[in-house]
Parts: sequence; structure tokens; C-alpha cells
Amino acid sequence: MKGAESTIEVSRFIPAPVDRVWRVLTDLPARARLMSTVDSIEMPAEGFGVGTTWRETRTLRDVPVTEEWHVESLSPPYRCVISSRGQGEDYQMEYELTPRAGGTRIRVHFQATAQHPRLAERVFTLFFGGIAAFVAEGTLRRDLEDLALAVEEAAA
Repeated sequence: MKGAESTIEVSRFIPAPVDRVWRVLTDLPARARLMSTVDSIEMPAEGFGVGTTWRETRTLRDVPVTEEWHVESLSPPYRCVISSRGQGEDYQMEYELTPRAGGTRIRVHFQATAQHPRLAERVFTLFFGGIAAFVAEGTLRRDLEDLALAVEEAAA
């Protein structure tokens, strides 16, 4: 039985071509340098393609959190889906890049699914899920701000 799901969606316009935004978004070795909430990246190999897996450590609310991410699907340079099996929840993020006049609209759709839908977990999610969603949304927005800044710097 599938657990409770929560979703968050954020988007941003970046005044740069889709190809440039894609290059920065998929540059995993540079991620810890470019993203202010990413502390470190561990990768077994270079590159970004279906099957690529990496460990990413972030500090969220002063607590380091490490997740292993996996590239599920790609349609370069317009879409990628990554997933992570977390502790108690599975995560999926879909990035969509759409050309707009003079730039790119990037949309991130984040979904968390509880692995075991027990009553105690549902009660916990009801009371604390809003806090977690608020933190996740803020982190995604910050990621897009950092991405936009990195794309600007790459063009300079």
C-alpha cells in the first residue's frame, strides 16, 4: 500500500538559453560549489545520464542530511527526473526547462511519498509535514536562485 504523498512545485525565469541552464544544472561535480545548501557531493564517476547515482549532503535547519540520488529519465536539455529512497520517504524531483523569450523557465516538481502508511506516521505527517514542506520549498527556491546566479557567472 502506498503512503501519503506531498508535492511542492517551484519555478523561476533565468535569462539564459536552455542549453546553458541545462549544462549548469547537470554539472554534478560543481554542485557543492554552486548550491549554497549543498555541502558535498560523492560520485562514483563523472557525467550525467540515466542511471547516474550520487550522494549529496545538505544542511537543512542546521542538520546535515545525506541522500543518494539516482537519474531516472532524461530528455536533454528539457527534462530530467531524479529520485531518492530516503529514511521513511521516497523522493522524486522533476526538472523541466522551457524556452521563453530571452531565457528559460525552469520548473521543479518535488514529490515525497511515505514508504509505510501507518496511523502514527499519518498523524506525525499531519502535524509536522507542514514544517517539512516549508523547509523543502525554501530549499528548492534557494537552489533555483543559486542556479540562476551560476548560469550568469558561467556566461561572464
